[in-house]
Amino acid sequence: MTIWILYHQVDAQRNKASIGFYQEACRRQGLAMRLLLSENLGIGADGTFYEGRERLERPDAVINRTREYALARAFEMAGVRVFNKPEAVLLGNNKFLALQFVQGLGVPIMESRAGCGDCNNTIDSINSPDWRYPYVIKSEAGHGGTEVFLVHDDAERETAERTLQGKEFLYQKAASDLGEDLRVYILGGEVYAACLRRSVKDFRSNYCLGGEASLYTLGVEELQMVRKITDALPLDYAGIDFIRDRGRFVFNEIEDVVGARMLYSLTERDICGDYIDYVAAKCRRV
Repeated sequence: MTIWILYHQVDAQRNKASIGFYQEACRRQGLAMRLLLSENLGIGADGTFYEGRERLERPDAVINRTREYALARAFEMAGVRVFNKPEAVLLGNNKFLALQFVQGLGVPIMESRAGCGDCNNTIDSINSPDWRYPYVIKSEAGHGGTEVFLVHDDAERETAERTLQGKEFLYQKAASDLGEDLRVYILGGEVYAACLRRSVKDFRSNYCLGGEASLYTLGVEELQMVRKITDALPLDYAGIDFIRDRGRFVFNEIEDVVGARMLYSLTERDICGDYIDYVAAKCRRV
């Protein structure tokens, strides 16, 4: 059995440790693993695959760590099982669509409205008495806490909008408990672990930005929210993030290419290895 793991070149450099975990798990399972950079990958309309000019044998599965919906869809159209599925990649990399999706499931969110970096009337979309500073402006496709701005006045808003010029973004009312969020790791559609992240230095609590983390036991209401999402959306390996507002957690976003550094620092569990075991089991059932 052959598994491809697909990264953008810059992300492969940053994720050498995770790639090593994947390689070790493949060796343990007796699987052939090939690391491919998306910049070198070619896909023919007839379902052929190339690395540069070299034609490749079809893999049994592809783990897509590029955040690229089109690539996930292309593999699926070629008849290759891809992890995560295209639907998960789409919602994991478009925050506004994800908010619309989960709200339709009855999962609470912070009120949000779409913006547009190429529009002249972005502020008009939130020009109403119930929208007051501070609020959040963030890119629809950002990740790792990048391209997220807490704005307190017109000057900060205009700076954020200029920074995101040409990109799709959204306005979101700020949660009451800034600097705190909950990351729920999903593996095979089930809760794998949950971590509470806090930062006293930044309104963003991302672990990669210096936030502190601890393991967290989900309550009944939190489990119900997670289950509503996982029942409706196929998630092979992903993160579901919540922020706290007025004493309860509300949905924030889905991370399709979820990071594992936080989990490895807090537990002895090997989520990358467990992911490979899951992928291999899925492929062997076909």
